[in-house]
Amino acid sequence: DELSAAVAENADADAPFPQDQMDCWVGDMVDGIGVDKMKEAGFTAENVAGDSTDADLGTLSKDERKVVADSFTKCVDLEEVFLASMEASGQEIPQAAKDCMADIDWDKVESAMGEAILANDEEASNGEEIMAPLTSCLMGSMGDLDPSADTTTG
Repeated sequence: DELSAAVAENADADAPFPQDQMDCWVGDMVDGIGVDKMKEAGFTAENVAGDSTDADLGTLSKDERKVVADSFTKCVDLEEVFLASMEASGQEIPQAAKDCMADIDWDKVESAMGEAILANDEEASNGEEIMAPLTSCLMGSMGDLDPSADTTTG
């Protein structure tokens, strides 16, 4: 409860994360890994509230990272999180971007993020691969994001 509350309190207003999803993810991690191991890895309310970078998935075993990854894919709805984040930024989301995002295989994106957690390879290049579908949607509707922007080149 403390860790989930700290994450919610420290969350950026431009990147809202639904509380029920956060509670689910954190709860599953604590249940699957245990409080002591979470603390050992630096996943504490104090570190999260203090915007610390002391949390280290590398101190968790592969099985424990699997708990983190599986919890993430089970609990987090990335489509909802991304849309809420875009809406929180004050920009109206063009219908073309919404349509494009509706066609994204979000299960595949969430699975790729889970695999990145499981691999714990901070230097892995799959970050761009994970974000590619979303980036493509946003770039495709870039001219629609700001009606006052001149997107002509001529």
